[in-house]
Amino acid sequence: MNFPRTAMPWAWKHDSMQVRSQTERRLCNRRALFATFLTVLVSSLALPPVHGSQTGSDGCKAASNWTAEDVIATHDQNNDDTPRKFQDLNVLGFVTPWNAGGKDVAVRQASRGRLDDVSPVTWQMHPDGLAGGHDFDENFYADLSKAGARIYPRILFEAHKWSLDDFRELSDDPSPMVARITQMCSKGGFQGVVLEIWQALLATGALSGKEKDKFIMLAMALGENLRKDANLRTVLVLPPYSSRKSAGQVNSSDIAKLKIAFNFFVVMTYDFSVPGSQPGPMAPIAWVRAVATYLARECSLGEKLLVGFNFYGLDFLKSSPKGAASTDRHIVGHEVIALLKEHRPQLLWSDGVGEHAFVYQKEEEQHVVFYPSIPSIAQRIALLRDVGCGGVAIWELGQGLDYFFDEF
Repeated sequence: MNFPRTAMPWAWKHDSMQVRSQTERRLCNRRALFATFLTVLVSSLALPPVHGSQTGSDGCKAASNWTAEDVIATHDQNNDDTPRKFQDLNVLGFVTPWNAGGKDVAVRQASRGRLDDVSPVTWQMHPDGLAGGHDFDENFYADLSKAGARIYPRILFEAHKWSLDDFRELSDDPSPMVARITQMCSKGGFQGVVLEIWQALLATGALSGKEKDKFIMLAMALGENLRKDANLRTVLVLPPYSSRKSAGQVNSSDIAKLKIAFNFFVVMTYDFSVPGSQPGPMAPIAWVRAVATYLARECSLGEKLLVGFNFYGLDFLKSSPKGAASTDRHIVGHEVIALLKEHRPQLLWSDGVGEHAFVYQKEEEQHVVFYPSIPSIAQRIALLRDVGCGGVAIWELGQGLDYFFDEF
């Protein structure tokens, strides 16, 4: 998905280095050249400036002063003696079966009061019924409930399984689907449900034709009926619309209509850059602000909007020998720590992007990594509070670092 970007260059900040040997000078030159490359490259993304504090909450170290040693020394620490910072923000975390550590993180952080809601990612909705659900057991759900978390299973409407005619048939009578979801939640003791249907509606063209209003009413009917008939809290996942233009034929009044049918809306404010693209940030702060402002204010979602926080990053391959098999890849917390320990790279920060990155050399391959940090999380929390959003949706539990949760 392409997002509009307005013109304004940005540049990385880094500390001066004392070069004491020819080898160190060569290394410094490589880093400087690559930092220059990043400046020119990412300035082509044309992000507007964001003027704000470089400090994290509570006056912590300036973002541009963080080092690899800081992260290595503190990433696995949680301060259980400090209260939650933002009682007014709702924190939802997704947990998936393919991330083995996610369940432990969910229970531990819920028991610390840092997670309000947990959404297991294991169900799919097909035209002929509900599938999945065997990836998590009753003991996990019992542990979550004991820790104080509400459980909202995510139900994915898989786009390749649905046609426009399927959605037409569903809109004629959504009650059987509502009954199936209600039964599943009742059996599992779940308090709500996350519906990921919007992307399938977009993929089938349901939201771009003359029947658009019919299918918006379908989404509303699912949300309203689940709330009223089953007393479930309902959450709808939305794409990162940042303007009227980016939303296509779905206008702000269309989205505003949905407000009465759902308790919360999750917006996927990440994957601005993806594997195969030019190296760049996962969720540049100006873009996140544009998305949050459009949905919270122009679309009137306000405190019902949960802004997506990625707890994973990207490792971009900048250069490699001909014929090398290495490619860009997603990267998670423990892999980032391993790279920091092995290479001790300099952390690079941009005010205009609000993300940390670092460069490392692996044999003949040159890489650049973008990954969340304490300053980037603190900056985004300040942003969503400023815009008037209701909280955070983390993708996904188990991919991040323990100390991220102390920012909530």
